[in-house]
Amino acid sequence: MFYDAQQPDVFLKGIRILLDRRPELTSIVRCKFAGIFPERGKEIIQQLKLEPVVDLLGYLSHTDTVQQLVDCTVAWMTIGRQQGEEMISTGKLFDYMGSLKPILALVPDGEAKNALSSYGAAFTCPPDEAEHIADELESIVGLWQAGTLPEGSRENIQVYNRRKQVRILSNIFDKISG
Repeated sequence: MFYDAQQPDVFLKGIRILLDRRPELTSIVRCKFAGIFPERGKEIIQQLKLEPVVDLLGYLSHTDTVQQLVDCTVAWMTIGRQQGEEMISTGKLFDYMGSLKPILALVPDGEAKNALSSYGAAFTCPPDEAEHIADELESIVGLWQAGTLPEGSRENIQVYNRRKQVRILSNIFDKISG
């Protein structure tokens, strides 16, 4: 779901730059968006002539959305430029990390970038630099073609395990109350 500063615009521009650099990738690159997609984004897809590489899947059930994540090669997320951006980390980030998939994250310096730094399979770049996004995409494609795309670290994501977090919180409540 896109809202506020979380928009696909700069990512789409990065895709266009990549395809202008490497037109042969048009037959390889596929960008699938599950969920409600903004009209402005649809217009940008048309303006940038990205229809051959973008699939708008529309609203999907949670199960089908998770299946898209399982089936993807690289997950993508963004936290756009906005007030308090350094404190934002979306729930999607932790779902993506749980998949152990490589993640292209367009994130500012802050909480989300810090969480991704120990993940082991994150490619981060500023959310407003299309050239940098194209560079990261080109690196990702190269790793994919070489069969060396990284996988996320199971060990490092355990800190975000819900059961573990509940145990920690429960211990804190026990100490406070008793």
